[in-house]
Amino acid sequence: MNQSITLPSDPLFEELVIASLLIDPTAIAATADMLSASDFYVHQNGAAFRAIVALDASGRDVDLETVRVTMAADGVEVSTDWLARVLESVPTALNVRTYAERVAQLAYRRRAIEAMSQAVAFAYNEKANQSQVEAAVEGAMRAARNGTYTARAASALESANLVTGAAEDWAAHPLKPGQVRGISTGLADLDTLLYGLGVGLHLVAAQPSVGKTAFCLQVAANVATAGGRVVYFSSESGHEDIAMRLISGKCGIYLKDILNGLDHEDYLRFLAAATWFSELRWETIEGALSARQIGRELRIRGDVTLAVVDNLEVTTSASGGNDKDYVKLRSTAYALMDVANENRLPLILTMQAGIKQTDSRPDRRPTLADLYGSDGPAQAAHVVLLLHRPDRWQFDPSKLKNEIEAQCWKDKIHHTGLGRMCVFQFWKQGQVRDKDR
Repeated sequence: MNQSITLPSDPLFEELVIASLLIDPTAIAATADMLSASDFYVHQNGAAFRAIVALDASGRDVDLETVRVTMAADGVEVSTDWLARVLESVPTALNVRTYAERVAQLAYRRRAIEAMSQAVAFAYNEKANQSQVEAAVEGAMRAARNGTYTARAASALESANLVTGAAEDWAAHPLKPGQVRGISTGLADLDTLLYGLGVGLHLVAAQPSVGKTAFCLQVAANVATAGGRVVYFSSESGHEDIAMRLISGKCGIYLKDILNGLDHEDYLRFLAAATWFSELRWETIEGALSARQIGRELRIRGDVTLAVVDNLEVTTSASGGNDKDYVKLRSTAYALMDVANENRLPLILTMQAGIKQTDSRPDRRPTLADLYGSDGPAQAAHVVLLLHRPDRWQFDPSKLKNEIEAQCWKDKIHHTGLGRMCVFQFWKQGQVRDKDR
């Protein structure tokens, strides 16, 4: 990288953030999801931010002297006069998020420049092939986007101790029939297939109107019913639509009947189901969010059991970029994989399978090739499930089986599902149930 080029920064806005937090320490919460000390270009500004956050977290007073002393203990010597000057740079903390956004945006640009410089240097290596260069570029941009994610190294001894401890715990608490080590999906056949949901990215793909959303809603509702906390990112349906679908499925009343008006008995059933839903630890987040924004929302909450992102195509559009479709989709999938790993949770991501390819087959059954093949987003997923409804295009009611198949094309978590399939009953209210149970 040309060292004569000045990296993007705005020391004034960095000081405005510090001043705002000195004026009103409660404003720390407004910046916690946006900034870290490493986002500040001027070292002493970052040290001041780190000191203020540390003081607040420990319950101590935040003032000029305590910040100065805390910075000194961190190896950064400043005078109270410097802090006083910074404090005078802004009269109020009302615009702290605006200042923080500016600092965060410039920090991203610096990370992008550094990461891409490394990728460019790698591209000069004549021994690197095209796939390796592309992977280096994608990895560089993921590193820039996920600047708050820190890689962690573990020694062989540490890893051995961890897995030995886990094995001892499992031996002391053997599984009973129907139990799994991961998070139960509430569908016995799917639990048998995958051994539950583990930490990582689970890609669920199918043609349009096959039942991707219904399938994911059912799994998410089962997790929430068991006491888990679910965050459902919906780019296509509003929170009222999601609630209505789940309540309709719970009480077994068609949506059209609810729209037409319920009699007293059915209304009581609907009310009981609505009460059930209201007591779940469930949040629906609407709109097209980027992978970085999704990661931020999950970090804020901190104790999420399961996240669902419906769907990849809209999330990729929100993330921007001008690459080919499969490159953009794969890059977004890798970013969401990082989100799942960072937050130590299973993240279910939906995606539409290619229509042209599946329509060309007599049974219209999807394969991995319909997800842009080995170069597509499936490359980033730990688990890939392809859904199929054999009678989706059958319009004779007497011949409908109302079944939905889930075939596992990849399983890098528990290594139990690859090449296997399970079949579920797909009810008209959108419920997915174990067949013959």
